[in-house]
Amino acid sequence: MSVPVDNLSTNIPQANPPAPIGRAPDERVHEIGFVAVGSNSDQRYVGPSSGHFLARAMLSRTLRNSNEPERINDPSSSFSPSIINELVKAARGPLPLPEKHTALQLSRVYFDIIHPQYPILHEPSFFLALDQIYEHNDGYSDMDKPILFQVYIVLAISSSIVSSRARFHVPGESYCLSALQYFDELSIENSLSGLQCLLLLLIFTLHSPFMRVNVWYVNYQCIACLLDLGLQRDITTSSGISLLTQEMRTRVFWTVLALDRTIATMMGRPIGLRDEACELRFPQNIDDHDLVGVSAPNEEATGAISFSIHLFKLTKLNSEIKYVANSIVRQAPPYAYLPITDIHAWNQDMLRQLDEWVAEIPQSNHHQFIRIVCELRYLSVKMLLLRPSPAIPTPSSASLTACHEVACRSIQLYGQLYRQDMLVHDWITLHGIVFSTITMLYCLRVVPDLAPKTKLDVVMSDLSLSLSLISASGEHWSGAKRCREILDELGRSTVQGIKNLGTPQVNHRGSREGEEANPNASSSTASIPYTQAPVDILTTGGDAGLGFIPSLATPPSIAPGMLANDTFLFNPVDQYGFSDSINVDDIMRNLFDDFIP
Repeated sequence: MSVPVDNLSTNIPQANPPAPIGRAPDERVHEIGFVAVGSNSDQRYVGPSSGHFLARAMLSRTLRNSNEPERINDPSSSFSPSIINELVKAARGPLPLPEKHTALQLSRVYFDIIHPQYPILHEPSFFLALDQIYEHNDGYSDMDKPILFQVYIVLAISSSIVSSRARFHVPGESYCLSALQYFDELSIENSLSGLQCLLLLLIFTLHSPFMRVNVWYVNYQCIACLLDLGLQRDITTSSGISLLTQEMRTRVFWTVLALDRTIATMMGRPIGLRDEACELRFPQNIDDHDLVGVSAPNEEATGAISFSIHLFKLTKLNSEIKYVANSIVRQAPPYAYLPITDIHAWNQDMLRQLDEWVAEIPQSNHHQFIRIVCELRYLSVKMLLLRPSPAIPTPSSASLTACHEVACRSIQLYGQLYRQDMLVHDWITLHGIVFSTITMLYCLRVVPDLAPKTKLDVVMSDLSLSLSLISASGEHWSGAKRCREILDELGRSTVQGIKNLGTPQVNHRGSREGEEANPNASSSTASIPYTQAPVDILTTGGDAGLGFIPSLATPPSIAPGMLANDTFLFNPVDQYGFSDSINVDDIMRNLFDDFIP
């Protein structure tokens, strides 16, 4: 695999809007999940788990008719202005290594933020190599190329994080260019260090809007390397390898699986390496500094590896949801996974396992940021389970009400991180904010009892927060700006629909901290009763239908006042010239435009 240096570009091509889909419903069943990505490109598949169909379900009908929070103690969030200025002033193009104190501080950012999520490297070995590089001064270019690549790409990842947090442009791409100078000299296919380099490149691509590398292909290259190295098999110290080698093989194996599940879920595509093809052993709970010479794990340890192991357990739950709930072909052969005789009982059991998982997140005062990341990952997987899927196309009102709660909680957590200057604007964050917003609005529209019981100012507050977060992401990802315009219209329509219904001022979620529900609150407009007759927003009106799969043809009951009586504060069709089909594809294309060149 070769990654040419000129693949890094600050000019992200604008995508041409696709023509409105005008095929029969049975044809749209197969093609509705394809959106154009990038200019002059064929359409790319975006499947059900991506949340694409939730946006289409709303747009198909819509476009036709503070108190100061407690500050999180995170040492990586404090970055001296002098170091930032030093980095900002750096010229474009490949950069030499910075001063050692800057390199050490940037590396600390990586191991505080990225390492607990993706334990690709061994921390003591990395800092030992970094010291050796600076001891060699001008002769460091003769060192092992994987070490040089890893040092530069870690600086690139950390610089991108600092750039998004400090709101300065820090030259992460320049350090990446320096790393890529050694890429062709790496043994990607035949060494664990080569796979580590490839994973670091994948991580940087997820953090940099300027990196024009196809994440989907790099992900599968990582899977291929994993299989070549036999990391899917449980090779232990009994075979003659060291404990360090054993644990790094296991950690890298799970990192590849975690990234594969994350990318496949966001894009709605099949999982690349199935669970049953692997020996799913977890790493031992041994911190990096204790790996050498330690024979038994510390059950009470709450270091970075404790969070890694816990996130890997969530990856396993994510896999099962993808297999069972999001498989397009329901008649899966029995050898693929055990047949589910009662899909709703399975759904409840998965909810129980997820709730147990979040209750067992490791407790540590030194890793508060990672604890929030764990909760956000939990909320993302729970939304995947609760919202409509091929297996459960019409979830109960209770499930969608719970899904609404989860989406709102997710938006609040992203807002908390942003207020603390802790939010990392990678592509996973952008996807999470956008689809939490879409899920929140979708549930408000399709659950008859939810909108009347939800306080209007709470809806507007959540919507305002999510749009502000997307605007902040738009400073880094061009697609976020275009997505915000569309989601703003969806939000305006939803709020106007609630106003038309004369929503009573009852706080469904309960009063937030610092506010009390007003029992005497009343609406100036009489409440309009709902009807239980379902409105087929997925197939009504030709091109406006969803059409993902035939089983999605019967949606939940829809509040007619939220759809039939929708009125915009201004006409989005006249302003933007979007058709029903083009508009929803814009959301997906704009997201993936920065993701797949």
